[in-house]
Amino acid sequence: MLSLSEWLWIEQRQTCLLQITPACRARNGLMTPRRLYPDKVTSDSATLEHVWPRSRRSERPKDYPRMLVLACAGCNSRKGADLPTPDYVERARELYARWLVYRPDYRPEHRERKHQTRRIERVRPVYPTAEELERMDAEARALILRQFGLA
Repeated sequence: MLSLSEWLWIEQRQTCLLQITPACRARNGLMTPRRLYPDKVTSDSATLEHVWPRSRRSERPKDYPRMLVLACAGCNSRKGADLPTPDYVERARELYARWLVYRPDYRPEHRERKHQTRRIERVRPVYPTAEELERMDAEARALILRQFGLA
């Protein structure tokens, strides 16, 4: 069974789904697989592209699935955190629907944040009452008097 990126590589016919940069359009959207040059990302390298940017996930409609497509690094960088166009969303939805036919059990992974902060429960300070302060004060006086042999 193919992974999502392998399946997209075949379904998209090794072409960038965005094709928004002149360089990408000049090569008809053809991309090079990252496996050829794992340490080097060029503008024509295939990258996974979030249709709805992760940095703007709070604005995403609730019924909107987390869709990924393949785009070349140049186009992915150019798009950045821009919201998708309706045409782009429609093409991505078609791909996503075909992917769910191929893998009906697919659920997108929810990665935990790298630096997830822990919530620390705050303990409210407990202040003594006036009677407790007087009792502690009397005990302290008695202790001092005993230490100096005055009691």
